[in-house]
Amino acid sequence: MFLHILFVRPIKIVPGPVRYELKICWRDTKLNIYSYVWDTQRQSGCEEYDLPHYDGTPQWIIKEWTTNATDTQLSLIDNGDVEVSNGGVYKLPGLYTTGILGVNILQTCTKFRDEGAPVLYGGNSFVMDTRGNYPYTHRRGVHEFDSLDTHRDLVPGLPNEDGTPQSRRQTVRALNFMFDNRSNHQPFMRRDPLVTFLRTIGRTNASYITSITIEGYFKTAENNWRYRDNRPITFARILPIHSTILAHATPNLTKLAIYQGYNDALWEDDLDGQFGLSDEDRYDEVVGNLVNNLPGLQSLDLTSPYHFNAPEYIEEGNEEAEKEQRKHMARPWGKALRWEGIVDNRYKQRKKELRLRAEREAKRMQLDELDQYIWKENRGANRGSRGSRQSRGRGGFQNRASGNELSSHAERYNASFAALVDNAAAAAGNGGAGASGGRPSFKRGKKLARGRK
Repeated sequence: MFLHILFVRPIKIVPGPVRYELKICWRDTKLNIYSYVWDTQRQSGCEEYDLPHYDGTPQWIIKEWTTNATDTQLSLIDNGDVEVSNGGVYKLPGLYTTGILGVNILQTCTKFRDEGAPVLYGGNSFVMDTRGNYPYTHRRGVHEFDSLDTHRDLVPGLPNEDGTPQSRRQTVRALNFMFDNRSNHQPFMRRDPLVTFLRTIGRTNASYITSITIEGYFKTAENNWRYRDNRPITFARILPIHSTILAHATPNLTKLAIYQGYNDALWEDDLDGQFGLSDEDRYDEVVGNLVNNLPGLQSLDLTSPYHFNAPEYIEEGNEEAEKEQRKHMARPWGKALRWEGIVDNRYKQRKKELRLRAEREAKRMQLDELDQYIWKENRGANRGSRGSRQSRGRGGFQNRASGNELSSHAERYNASFAALVDNAAAAAGNGGAGASGGRPSFKRGKKLARGRK
């Protein structure tokens, strides 16, 4: 419980460089430290006001959401308990929190590390922003247009130069190289926020991550001949790489949100429209490949700045229709939104299959116990019949049973066989209690006769 209080925060965390402005003698120096900021309070320039308080001092933050509204959130909207910011994003009432405390405790011993790391990385939601931060990066992305031209074999999921997909051996080699902190990495792998975060925390901690949000722009090129060559890599080329990395490095990932920012005029890899695809078709193709690469997803949210713009008309009097209209407010994803439902239905179907498999396994175990019970009863009956026919004494075999006695014993055994099966089935279903209320015996004789009374 105390680990949850120390490590888990009710707001998304954005890993990345945090800038500080220092004054050394007469010089003003800027220092970048890889740390984190809150999702709703990003750093602007070198300001330190909105940074998380690492000393445990309470901090007032505003929690907002840009994903599908739950029933609880819809009730907050109807009751007027939220406020609307620019762009139609709904904000919840503010709350007090602190920065993540006591992370160094994970380095004290193996027990703290094994118990605390899953709480820290599995209990929080992380945001990877590829949109860039002007003037430190391009205003449309962190990746320059030529960052994938060299050493393509070191980028997981990137097709080869001849257009063929990477082999599994190439992907594993690129992933192993990605987690190597001592190597000089390829330009894309060196600047990408997701890759940098996973490399920083290591492969083991990356496997604990359960929730990630990725932000970016699909159309990053301007419709101006002067700037057509000065364009970052489109989100459509970044997401296939990210999906390959997440599929291998984060096996416990269950929630993924894709944030599409305000796009520019043109696709950087399709300036003249030679692909022949509309924007909706391109979105649908990219999201479909991502969903197929991540079969373990339980929730997919396709978000945008327009996500919670209220529709012009909401049908009154029909609560169900009103909820559906609010949940499906205008978004630029188009038909790609269908993949949210596909992921949800796939997860429900997988849960149903697991439940049926567990039921079949439980039934099989009951049948095995029943077969074992019948076998032992039959074995005990055979031993009892042989003992009644012949018993060894000092003077040899004595008290040999007659033929009439053997036939009557067999008749009694055959007559009670059906009742024996029913009693065994009841015993297997009731944890070992027979139909008569007594505990069944595996030996035929005095105890079994007592159970039938």
